[in-house]
Amino acid sequence: MNTLTLLDVLPCRADIGAGQSQRLALDVDLPTAAGLLARDETPSAMLQAALALVETRLTGTDADAAACDSTAWTVAGDQIAPTASALSTWHLLLPAGRLEVEFHAPLTEQAIRIMAACVQRVLAAMASGDAVDLDAIDILDPAERQRMLVDWNDTAAKSTPFESVHACFAAMRDATPDALAVVDATSTLTYAELDAHAAALARQLRSDGVASGEIVAVAMDRSVDAVVAVLGVLKAGAAYLPLDATHPADRLAYMLEDAGVRVAIVDQARAGLALPDSIKRVAIRDLAPGDETTADVAVAGDSLAYVMYTSGSTGMPKGVEIPHRGILRLVVGIDYADLGPDTRMLHCAPLGFDASTLEIWGPLLNGGRVVVHDDTASPPSG
Repeated sequence: MNTLTLLDVLPCRADIGAGQSQRLALDVDLPTAAGLLARDETPSAMLQAALALVETRLTGTDADAAACDSTAWTVAGDQIAPTASALSTWHLLLPAGRLEVEFHAPLTEQAIRIMAACVQRVLAAMASGDAVDLDAIDILDPAERQRMLVDWNDTAAKSTPFESVHACFAAMRDATPDALAVVDATSTLTYAELDAHAAALARQLRSDGVASGEIVAVAMDRSVDAVVAVLGVLKAGAAYLPLDATHPADRLAYMLEDAGVRVAIVDQARAGLALPDSIKRVAIRDLAPGDETTADVAVAGDSLAYVMYTSGSTGMPKGVEIPHRGILRLVVGIDYADLGPDTRMLHCAPLGFDASTLEIWGPLLNGGRVVVHDDTASPPSG
């Protein structure tokens, strides 16, 4: 059974005072007024039918129920007593050709104008002849339909010139090697330094037999080193799987087995984390950047970048795979936020929470700076 009401689909607010009413008067064009007068129905009956049809189309409510039980509107005049509890009272004046509406919060003038435009289109269709089929009336005008179905769905965007996250980062490194890339309470790294540290980790992973497309666990709290870890995994051509040390050991073991993980990167704080004996640990603090340069492993845009597991509240946790192009599409060449060299973004989400994707890669792939929050408390669930 449909439970939507007009208040669910119209722009409403509740800050203009529950008892304060407003009035709106709109013209009905002369041809429509003349056509309605020629019908064998009262203006109130025609207005009630039009309003019921509009509510039906906007909410899916049954037309008879809308006419009898709507809380958003009522009709006055022609021996019809308006419903006192309705949020708006409508009156069609003929032959004057005027539609008058009195309304109050939470309805707004914008909401009433949306309703009135739809009502006027229904009335115009009714004025065209007595045999009009109400079910065939379109409450949207062509311009509005174009806007809703075409203009608002014009989501085409230019693709980035980069196939992978680490290729995009390399471009930022080359552009501003000495700019600060990531800071926390105890350390900082420039773009060049972050690249060098991540490259050292990538070399170690490759020497440990990590292959392109393999999944590597990252058992670390938020830190500069954690950012090094996720970048280093990507530079090795692998994908990272964040592990939350607060999770039960059996959940971590399940995730590692399910993802086929052989190698886990740990920091000093997580060196003692209980992991299956089959997992090789790589201590990130044991790695120092060298002078040698090693080319990053090139990967395609649909290659796996990271894996995150669901909570498992409805069963076993499920791994969600995110490709490189998914990260690039999220943070590169976007119009919902202004990301650039002046961006300073707080990284406060756990690595295993998807908000960390924006917090880390949003700044780093646009020449900005990641500011790592040192509070280790997890955010509230919900």
